[in-house]
Amino acid sequence: MTAATCQKVREHVLGFMSTLPGIGAVQDEGVIVRTDGVREFGRQWMVRDDASGMSLSASLSDRDDVIEFGLLQRDGDTTVNVLYATLVLDDDEVLLNVVSEASMVFNFDAKVDESRLQRLQETLQFYAAHLGEGSSATAR
Repeated sequence: MTAATCQKVREHVLGFMSTLPGIGAVQDEGVIVRTDGVREFGRQWMVRDDASGMSLSASLSDRDDVIEFGLLQRDGDTTVNVLYATLVLDDDEVLLNVVSEASMVFNFDAKVDESRLQRLQETLQFYAAHLGEGSSATAR
C-alpha cells in the first residue's frame, strides 16, 4: 500500500467520526498540524454519567500515524471495555486491531485498504451505535 491509501483510510475514519454526537464539539481544541498537513489530536469525553453511578466515556485520537478510538463503561466498581480500536497507518499497510469485552465479534486483527473496509466500517458502526446511546456528550 502507499501513503495515499493511508490518507484515504484516515479521511474515511475521521469523516465518519465527525458526524457523531459529541465529537464535533471537541474536535478543534489542541490540534497540532504536522508539516505534511495531518492534524494530530487526542480527545476524551463523557458520553453518559447518571446518578446511579453508570457512565460511558469515549476517546478518539490521531497521533504519530496511529488512530485510536474507544468506549469505556463503568458501573460502580465494574469496568467494561466496550470497544478499543487501533489503526496503524504505515507506508506499507494499514493494520486494525480491535478489542471488546462487550462483543466477541469485535476481537480481531485485520489489514485494511480501500477495497477492504468492511471490518473497519462494522467497527465504526458499533462505536457509533454505543456512542448514540448516551444521553449527553460533554467534552473533557
